[in-house]
Amino acid sequence: MLIGKVVRRVMRHRDGEVVIEFEDGSRFFADSDSPLELSITLAE
Repeated sequence: MLIGKVVRRVMRHRDGEVVIEFEDGSRFFADSDSPLELSITLAE
């Protein structure tokens, strides 16, 4: 579902939640009751 998507913005919607909004208007939500940790690494 994410192949070819272009990120428009990443925002903190509320405590414990992150929203990734894509250029086509779709959104990816990640949330947690405990501290939310996300990590993005680049392939080399």
